Amino acid sequence: MMAGTLVFPVLVLAAWVSGVCDAGCADRAAPSCCPGRNNECVERSSRRTVCYCDAYCRRSGDCCDDYRSVCHAS
Repeated sequence: MMAGTLVFPVLVLAAWVSGVCDAGCADRAAPSCCPGRNNECVERSSRRTVCYCDAYCRRSGDCCDDYRSVCHAS
């Protein structure tokens, strides 16, 4: 019985963590994208690492997966 009562909370936690780690530029509060270099313009990527939504990320190679589509970058 104890194992059955732990399954639901573990599944809820796993779903929440999964949602947090999949965040990108589209999930940021306004502004979604930042001009120049801005260390506050950060999110967690789907790879569970830090990614950026500022223009400088194109140069440093650490943009969020959805940076190009959300920030309309070419």
